[in-house]
Amino acid sequence: MTDTSSDNVLALASIMQTATLVDHLAYTGNIKDRACFNATIRSLITTNQDSVLDIYSSVDNLRLGIEDLQDYCGRRKVDQKSLALKFRYAKELYGLGKILTEDSVMAQNLRVDLSPDKVARHKKSIPALVKYLAQVYYDNFSCLPTKKRIVVLGRKEHISSGNNVDMIRALLFAGIRASLLWKSYGGTMLFLFARRKQMLHELSEVMQSSSRNILNK
Repeated sequence: MTDTSSDNVLALASIMQTATLVDHLAYTGNIKDRACFNATIRSLITTNQDSVLDIYSSVDNLRLGIEDLQDYCGRRKVDQKSLALKFRYAKELYGLGKILTEDSVMAQNLRVDLSPDKVARHKKSIPALVKYLAQVYYDNFSCLPTKKRIVVLGRKEHISSGNNVDMIRALLFAGIRASLLWKSYGGTMLFLFARRKQMLHELSEVMQSSSRNILNK
């Protein structure tokens, strides 16, 4: 498996991880996995982009997305309704990514908002970073026409809570970034539906390679 194919499937897993974190937060009010959440939020301000693993630091920080992608590829029987909702989010994040690539003004605004100077005073803590990124998301994406926005489903008490709203918005922002990352490695929606068996094989190789690297340290 080439590095490009590894990055492709891991970038797709990063989109799925965003969807999983949003879904769990919206229905339970809790963060499903703190390490995955933190890595996903910080992916927006990571400047090293040589590979997906450089952005997320380790395969373990993408485990939620990898597990969901493996389930989608048929690893085990799962709640299809829940999985379908997560893929709806993934598809909509991909759509927002396309909008961003076609809007040079929005793209420039986001580059400024995510510049080291802008994020410097917010990145010292995850809560502060979440609040800042949520506002950036709101300023740029919440003003889009209703049919282009992402409508998050969940329990009213959780999706209306101020802190949860900020976390959901920051996660969706990270998901848009992940969709652009996936596209940069050749990802398309057709790829998603046509290559399940190949993706399952590639994910297995990624996990095995990660295990070997840990054992050799």
